[in-house]
Amino acid sequence: MDDDTRRFAEEYIADYAELYRIAKEKMPDGAPPEVIVFLLRGMKAALYYREKEEKKKAAPTNTVGEKDLQTILEELGWKNARNGRQWIFVTNRDGSMVEALKPLESTLEKIKEAKGMLVIGKWRYSISDGGKFLSRYPVEGRSIQ
Repeated sequence: MDDDTRRFAEEYIADYAELYRIAKEKMPDGAPPEVIVFLLRGMKAALYYREKEEKKKAAPTNTVGEKDLQTILEELGWKNARNGRQWIFVTNRDGSMVEALKPLESTLEKIKEAKGMLVIGKWRYSISDGGKFLSRYPVEGRSIQ
């Protein structure tokens, strides 16, 4: 379980436990358990949708302008290879995306779709078949729009 999922689960359980305590206190003595369960199901759904909305609001946007895109790409820790090629890891050992590349997620998808034919600035970009490496080759060409 990744950290975000674990944190969400812990917060969810804490919120749910608090709501259960409040519901039990507010219910009249001798209230049937079915009523408490019904109330808690509604609270559980409300918690789920509240958390979902909060995550949507906090989600980073993946829109990067062309100039910003070139700047971000230039600032990555490229490693040199043969024939002027450079490369960088796209994923960490655990399979998650490298943090520095997260703002470029939509651009990486375009590169995958273009199969090595996407030119950005002075470079042609490609992603390895396994999606682990991003490579770039010097070319003369035009930038993407």
